[in-house]
Amino acid sequence: MDFRGKNIDLVGKMWLWFGISLTVMVIGLIGYLLPPTGLNEGIDFTGGSQFTYRIPANVRPQAGQEVALLQKVNSGLQGAKLIGTRTQIAGGQDLVINTSAATDSEANAQQTVVDGAVAQAFGVPNVKPEGQQRVGAVIGDELRSKAFWSACF
Repeated sequence: MDFRGKNIDLVGKMWLWFGISLTVMVIGLIGYLLPPTGLNEGIDFTGGSQFTYRIPANVRPQAGQEVALLQKVNSGLQGAKLIGTRTQIAGGQDLVINTSAATDSEANAQQTVVDGAVAQAFGVPNVKPEGQQRVGAVIGDELRSKAFWSACF
């Protein structure tokens, strides 16, 4: 397309472009602030505990069948009244469960519940996590603050 000799009045339509930009920013801000559709922050932003379990070879889901195992684990966690956990399969052989436990005593109490739910989903008598870590929200607070100030200036 040849634009030589054409006059496009972008500066004259400054207020139109400013209004469109402002509208997009307001919609984004509303989407960020509304709880049901807000950002789905990970454990590094919210803090909590993370438990990692090795999935036994006979229970390991095939590609595309991970949802069934995750549903078994989630139903066991919900049955034990442990709400707000996140479960995911990492690398096809590890089950990672994030909880909201911020202290060692909370993490130990939740580990017992999580161990029971995972053992039931795996169909084995008992399991212990391969790894457990507690993550504070300090890094997330710092990232959130820096992101806010970089967006403002």
